[in-house]
Formats: sequence, C-alpha cells, structure tokens
Amino acid sequence: MQQHQKAFWAAVKRAAAARDERATLPKASPVLSPWAFWLLVALVQQRRRQRWVADVVRNHLQGDPEALATAGALGQPEEISQQGIVPGMPEWEYRFHGRGCSLTHRITGESIDVDFYDEEGEWFDGWFYCRYLKKARQLTPPEQRLIELHPSIDTIMFSLAELKLTRFATGIKENRAVFKLADDVVANTALVEAFCDAWS
Repeated sequence: MQQHQKAFWAAVKRAAAARDERATLPKASPVLSPWAFWLLVALVQQRRRQRWVADVVRNHLQGDPEALATAGALGQPEEISQQGIVPGMPEWEYRFHGRGCSLTHRITGESIDVDFYDEEGEWFDGWFYCRYLKKARQLTPPEQRLIELHPSIDTIMFSLAELKLTRFATGIKENRAVFKLADDVVANTALVEAFCDAWS
C-alpha cells in the first residue's frame, strides 16, 4: 500500500473514532436561525408589554384576565363600558373584544392587543404581534433587526414555526398562531432584557 493510501485510511479511522466519541456526548441545544433568534428576543420584550396589559385590566379596568380567558366576552367587566379611556391613565384607550383587550396610546397610536389564555397574558397571537410591528412608530432595536431580516412582516410567522419546532415556544392545537414562550426562555428573560437594555 502506498504512503498516501495509508495516510488516507488512517484519517478515515480517526474520523470514525471521533464520530463514535461524539455519539456519546450529550446532545447540544438547537441552534436558532438569525430570524428566529431576533423574534425570540423581540417576544421577550412583547411579553413584558402583554403582562402590563393584564395588569391594567386587573388594576384599572376592574377586569379579570382569567375570566376573559375562560368565558370570552362573558368575562368582560360589567362595571365599565366595552371601550373608553383607561381610568387613571388618560393617555391610553382600552377596548375589550372577545377574550381580549387592546390598549392604544392616544398620542403615539401604539396599540397592544392581547387575547387572554391565562391570567397573566403569557400567550401571544402571532398575527396580533405582526400587526403591532406594522403599526408601531417606535420599535426597539431587536424589533428593528427582526423587520430588517424579513422581506415582509407576515413572514415572521415562519420564524414562529421554527421557535415551536425547536421548543423555544409552545403552541395550542386549536390555533397555530397562538403560542407562549417555553419555561426555559421565561426563566432567562432577565438576561435577555439586560442584553436589550445594554444595546439601546
């Protein structure tokens, strides 16, 4: 056998041994595409907004997000009208709809729309979020990056599918656009928010 053939077969054996060694290592976490990564970062920020809406519903509108989640329109508070100005927050208007509530800033036009599937506002509607990105006048740096990466805001739904496939998000069977962030992501939101704060 010639020298170069011996070297070739020795390299093949080393590669096979390395493959066998890698097979015994723990599996690595899935790696996200840049599109899905920036969506994940932006959703951590949106989660904070949605939880704020749940807080406004409870503390300013005398509502119960869990009642909205379970009873839909029948869970809306009876003490106030279906829409109006948020008591104690004159710059914000509210509108109850079905199982949700939207808050719209009267000056900037920023609108945060949440359908409740729990008491905290943890669940997202992908189409609501796309609409938020289309209409927002002032986006955060991660949201700007997310939009730069996507040829159309509606293609963000493909990145959402990737987040579900890689288990960074969990969906429900009844509606593919509805999802929440995985527990591991929620447990690390402080790190993501610190990253965003340092960037801005």
